[in-house]
Amino acid sequence: MYRDPDEDISFGDIFESEHLIDVYAAGDTRALGGGPMPRGAAERLARQVNRDLKDAASELLPVYSPAIELTDAGAELLPVYSPALDQHADKHHALAHGSNMKLAAPNRAILLTDSCAVDTALVVGRSRRRKRGRLLFAPVVPATAGDVERLTDEPVFGRFPLAPCEAFGYGAIAELRHCFNVDVAEVRATDRILALTDEAAEDLEVAWAAQTLRRGPLATERNAERLTGRLLERGYGDPQMLAESVGEAIDLGWLLESKLDAVTDDSIEVTDETIEELDAVLSSLESAVRKARERLRRPSGH
Repeated sequence: MYRDPDEDISFGDIFESEHLIDVYAAGDTRALGGGPMPRGAAERLARQVNRDLKDAASELLPVYSPAIELTDAGAELLPVYSPALDQHADKHHALAHGSNMKLAAPNRAILLTDSCAVDTALVVGRSRRRKRGRLLFAPVVPATAGDVERLTDEPVFGRFPLAPCEAFGYGAIAELRHCFNVDVAEVRATDRILALTDEAAEDLEVAWAAQTLRRGPLATERNAERLTGRLLERGYGDPQMLAESVGEAIDLGWLLESKLDAVTDDSIEVTDETIEELDAVLSSLESAVRKARERLRRPSGH
């Protein structure tokens, strides 16, 4: 399931770093103004805010100094932030919610942004361009062997099992339901501890599509089960065969997308074998569609 990371950052790479915190907004999220200021000014601001807080009608909130305590006498400048201050136009800080995920392991997360979008954001192969944008991550949390086995046998939308290894012990779970963004400037290749194999990355793509779009093979399997029941109500004698045929056609369409993506990748050589693989998928898709249409004929009596 795992391999060593490539030189370039890509979809499915697993990172470990203190700043990978599952941050999210809630109803009490507030923009923070402020920044480094002289110690005297910081102390005066703190006293003013604390004094105003005694008034129940005050809208001022506490002062936050995340890097240096206000009592640090040796500091010339103190980074002070507060919702009571106007947010700087170019420096965006907020008081929000988040989990450092440190249950029994360091902060870890798996990259969910498409590899092409990653290259664009990190300006791979583009000189004199500035990195910009954000990359999407999902928290990776510890799991028991039983958790990993259950999710492998019976997939759950939004929870992707990661197999046991030296880094994860009995295994881990990528919580696709709790994604967060990271500024590309703070996404460092040196923070990667593992990468997924091609096969495992394809499984992650399927899980991610099911969670976000309810599309792809995993979602198709669920929908095929529901279709069986609906067709049974309409009098189809063997609705399961029809549902499986429709599901097979959809899955082959997904595979076709993957093959087309590979063919259009400039870094991959298009060979006779590549064309033959593409033709084989198209042929299988044609057969699956024909079979599904035959089984979709209205049952007798309708």
